Amino acid sequence: MRSASTLVIGIAGLAIWGIAVVAGARSVSIGEETAADFDPSSMETIDITEVPPATTPPASAEEPDLSVPADVDDEQPSSSQPAEAAAETTGETIIAQAAPQQPATAQTQAPDGGREGIDLPRPQTSGAGILTFGEETVKLADIEPTDPARTCTGAGGTQWPCGMLARTQQRLFIRNRTVNCDIDSVEWQGTLETHCRLGEIDLSSWLAENGWVDTPDGSPLRPLTEKARSSRLGLFGGDPR
Repeated sequence: MRSASTLVIGIAGLAIWGIAVVAGARSVSIGEETAADFDPSSMETIDITEVPPATTPPASAEEPDLSVPADVDDEQPSSSQPAEAAAETTGETIIAQAAPQQPATAQTQAPDGGREGIDLPRPQTSGAGILTFGEETVKLADIEPTDPARTCTGAGGTQWPCGMLARTQQRLFIRNRTVNCDIDSVEWQGTLETHCRLGEIDLSSWLAENGWVDTPDGSPLRPLTEKARSSRLGLFGGDPR
């Protein structure tokens, strides 16, 4: 009895499986037929020419019209004015830098106003107011040379080697550069007293103006020495070291 029921159940299961297989095959066949019969031309198309163009809403009366530039001529200065002012300032600066510097005082030029002379290279300083060129010596005119061994009294009664410092100051000022002296020849014997210049600066005037030499009575440079004395410059001041 049990074997018969088992057989019936098995036959029924096989029947159900067969029905399912047949139904699946039929569905696949219907899908293939539908795909084969599809015609793309039968689809409905949309005519985009019938779409109305987008409309721009009218500008509000309260909103500014950005298409018209604002008139700022009456409210702020033209941008070209600062540029022109800057150009003028730059031009003045360039001219000021390019202009040659003038001598500090008129006394730095030779008293006789002469400019002709002979260039003498690499002078040696043996003392303030004295130049040597090998065996030849030039004593600068209108001043009294300062002995390198001279000492001066500073504040509090202290002694300091003013003569040595005067020689050093002249040496540092010239620095072995070429000087132009009012002489007729590059050859002479002994000591020659004359004016010499470094560029446009008269050396006698420079020494007197800075107080590194004295001047004799009647010298045209005496006012410079007196001014240096009242200002306590050079020999007439304290130890600058």
